[in-house]
Amino acid sequence: MSELSLDIQKKADYWASSTAFDAKTKAEIKALIESQDSDALADRFYKNLSFGTGGMRGVMGAGTAFMNSYNIKKATASLALYLKETFPGKALSVALAFDSRTNSEAYAKTAASVLAAYGLKAYLCEQMRPVPMLSFMTREFSCQAGICITASHNPPEYNGFKVYWQSGGQLVPPHDKKIADIYERISSYEE
Repeated sequence: MSELSLDIQKKADYWASSTAFDAKTKAEIKALIESQDSDALADRFYKNLSFGTGGMRGVMGAGTAFMNSYNIKKATASLALYLKETFPGKALSVALAFDSRTNSEAYAKTAASVLAAYGLKAYLCEQMRPVPMLSFMTREFSCQAGICITASHNPPEYNGFKVYWQSGGQLVPPHDKKIADIYERISSYEE
């Protein structure tokens, strides 16, 4: 067991106590703190889950470095803010699809609720759909972006948040970098 950095300890304490997180998430982190599992805490909090070309993916679980509904909310908020900045004054919409992975449907519904909170229209599939269907939906409904909750070829403990642009193609520069910058600027999950 290694010694925790002050930064990791602060993040873990925040996730164990903030009202931004549900009871199950807080309990998961509290248990790691109480058992002094510094290796597991370091894995979960040594970085933010990175948002790069095409979106983000990672192992599911509580923590800033893991895929969870809180990082889905943060990524979706970042996308919504970027779309508002890029298409000022326009009625905005985003298509959403999900696959059969654990939590995919729940993450897609979470993303749709965040988009709605930002005043964007969300076209959410009722059933799991493949990425080509999301690309079609994005173009068919004249959406500015699309989100697919999938980690494609990664192991089952992973999930992902893939972003597509209005063309129906995967998010590419400079849009990915600008959304990633907004993602990194969001400093608390209460936001």
